[in-house]
Amino acid sequence: TVLSAKLLDLKAQNVLPHDTLFLHFKTHRYPVYVFKAESNRGTIVFLHGWHLPASDWWQKTNAIQQALSNGFNCICPDLDKCCYNDTVFNETDKRYFEYPTRAWIRQQLIPQIKDLGYLQLHQNNALVGISTGCRGAALLMVDFPLLFKKAFLLSGDYDQTQMPQDGLMTACYGNFKSHKTRWHTIDNPAHDAQFINAKLILIHGINDAVVPYTQSKSYYTHLKKLNKQAELYLIQHAAHDYTFWNLQLQQKLHYI
Repeated sequence: TVLSAKLLDLKAQNVLPHDTLFLHFKTHRYPVYVFKAESNRGTIVFLHGWHLPASDWWQKTNAIQQALSNGFNCICPDLDKCCYNDTVFNETDKRYFEYPTRAWIRQQLIPQIKDLGYLQLHQNNALVGISTGCRGAALLMVDFPLLFKKAFLLSGDYDQTQMPQDGLMTACYGNFKSHKTRWHTIDNPAHDAQFINAKLILIHGINDAVVPYTQSKSYYTHLKKLNKQAELYLIQHAAHDYTFWNLQLQQKLHYI
């Protein structure tokens, strides 16, 4: 679906975390911000993009306030430059050894959130991702096929082999030409899409100069071939920014 939307400058509402957890990965502490809803319809995990602060979710969008008003708890981990890779390799840029892996998210972050009473199997849980966070959300739906019912993915990339010159993916997996199998089969949302049970809402701006909208378009086509539940919204004149993300979250979170 290609839509035209007037991008509005919607100011974020004043909302602050009810609690903050600090989880360790190697020598660093990473905060996990918790927002508790008055009613408990489920939990939404918000995954930020590469090097975007988690606080942007409530400082630059209305997504947290909207989710809370609809009865959903919100979990916002701040993972800095995490690329949601499951592990590291000899070819991985050594700087990325210091950032949380998806294995750590799966083995440490998610269990601790569940221990607090969030993300229970009987609840209506969801994932929201922007930019690189979409990749993380898509892979976590593979890791936890029964835990999440829906995901809202904005401006994401889902098949690194379509961007063989991408700096972040090269930093994680090494040079594409030397490690094609790794790029095709490891941490590749498109490759693992067959294991997804949740419904995906894919949203992308056609004028995105950071991640091409063809990433969402091709991922959607692949999902439909696998008979997965998915919707695609390509937004004319929209770029890769919070003005676009905020407006789309305002419109789409009502459907959780």
